[in-house]
Amino acid sequence: MLVADLRLVSWNVHALPGAPDRAGRLARVADWLLADGDAAPDVVALQEVWTREDAEPLVERLAPVYESVGTPPNWFGFRKGGLLAFVRRASGWRVDRDTRRTRFHEFRAEAPDWRLWEGDGFGDKGVQRVELVGADDARLVVLNTHLQAQYLHGWTAVRRAQLAELELALGPLEGDPPVLLAGDLNTRADEPFFRDALLTRWIDLTVTERVRCGCGTAVPTPSPQDPAPEPHWIDFVMARRDPAWRFEMRGLERILSPRPDHPYSDHHGLDARLRMARSSHADFPVSALAVRLLVGPSSRRAWLVGLALSALGPFRS
Repeated sequence: MLVADLRLVSWNVHALPGAPDRAGRLARVADWLLADGDAAPDVVALQEVWTREDAEPLVERLAPVYESVGTPPNWFGFRKGGLLAFVRRASGWRVDRDTRRTRFHEFRAEAPDWRLWEGDGFGDKGVQRVELVGADDARLVVLNTHLQAQYLHGWTAVRRAQLAELELALGPLEGDPPVLLAGDLNTRADEPFFRDALLTRWIDLTVTERVRCGCGTAVPTPSPQDPAPEPHWIDFVMARRDPAWRFEMRGLERILSPRPDHPYSDHHGLDARLRMARSSHADFPVSALAVRLLVGPSSRRAWLVGLALSALGPFRS
């Protein structure tokens, strides 16, 4: 694969047991995914589809158009991680069903189970690794995940450890495929954790739209105490930093719910149109070095060297 376009949707659909109108909302999510016919999204990464009772009607409704990838149940009867992925059958991509390549990795790091009022501890969150095969055996890896929620505690250390586990879930890559990360990261871009842990390994493909609109992905809930709450952008589409690949966000729109769980969710979905292109071998080695120097911990001297190298061979994202 030299160049490929991909339409990817990432969406926390809030199908939490006890959440309002789950069946109706998921039916509307399915209708939205099918609305564009032959131009429907190629890959869909859903979060918070926690029960089999919610997942099965969604899979059945989308089955004529989409191949699905699920997760196993846990001891509490929930679907591990609440993750559910779909690949459009006519997209040119198919799921590699080899369990070494398409699998679910349960996070070892999690909040304590005894904090029942939070729920994350017994949700068995993790990352869904979906490897796709395209024309001429081209490959693409998509990671679908939902990191630890912050609640009042923050749980920054847990989220940092979960992020490190993405590398374990990714494992060895055969043939140097591009890697995309989609999901609810429960992390704002202004957190040091985002800069120090995420951006050293991943390219934030949402940054242009996020900065332009000054908006969020978590649907705010006004209250008498806070009638205009600050919007938080905590859902992302990212690309793994790899000097062999260039990524371009050619269009990003939010799938809007004007208020929580109406008509879809308490999160706005992300509808991303991406272009992936293999870099020329002439310019990526210097650029990769510059990126590592610029985004990682470094001295002033290293920063200046990185700046000079970056000018010689810019890393394009």
